[in-house]
Amino acid sequence: MDTIPQEIVDAGNPVISSATSGCVPGGAGVEFDTPFGQVVWIERGLIVRERGFADWDEALRAAGIPTAAVDSGRSRVTTTP
Repeated sequence: MDTIPQEIVDAGNPVISSATSGCVPGGAGVEFDTPFGQVVWIERGLIVRERGFADWDEALRAAGIPTAAVDSGRSRVTTTP
């Protein structure tokens, strides 16, 4: 199973990430690739809370960040595999 980060939004606290996760199950020969969002809250350098979402926009809303703010490039780090 591989997880590939697509986007990271550093909102101070929390940090929101968008990624895809995929794998090829043994012997099945059927690949899947699914996107997800993750929100993590950090205290004293440690993750104290994590929440996963099937939808990137839902992860942003849970963190209190308007989708339009991210679309405009505010506080965004984009990574490519």
